[in-house]
Amino acid sequence: MIAIVQRRAGSTGRWLVAAIIPAAVCYIAVQGIAWYVSSFIVKPNELVREKPYIVFNTELTARPTDWTGSPGASSPAETTIEAADPANNQATLRNIRLWDWRALQDTLRQIQEIRTYYDFPDIDIDRYNIDGSTREVMLAARELNVR
Repeated sequence: MIAIVQRRAGSTGRWLVAAIIPAAVCYIAVQGIAWYVSSFIVKPNELVREKPYIVFNTELTARPTDWTGSPGASSPAETTIEAADPANNQATLRNIRLWDWRALQDTLRQIQEIRTYYDFPDIDIDRYNIDGSTREVMLAARELNVR
């Protein structure tokens, strides 16, 4: 009885291997073909090959917005201070980021340098409603350095 079970179990393993080998060969063949097409057909002449797709994508993107201008159309910008209208844009002007998160991270690390087991791996930038106005805030969680 045990011999019969062993014989059937052995044949199941062969069927499993026989099913995996063609799948692996197909995967390797598809990856090889994709590499060949990318390296020797598309890359040497990338702009010509991809231009129809880029044009199609641009046309479909412009269609729902009714954008009819050409890519070379000019839209002059007003560069005077009156164009910014600071009196009517105080909420935006108060929310301009003045700090760089990398500088804050370096400062926090220097302050905590005496405690080498702390680290500030990430600085998060978020906006909160403080005293009735939206303010940008940088947050950093002090974490234990396991090294």
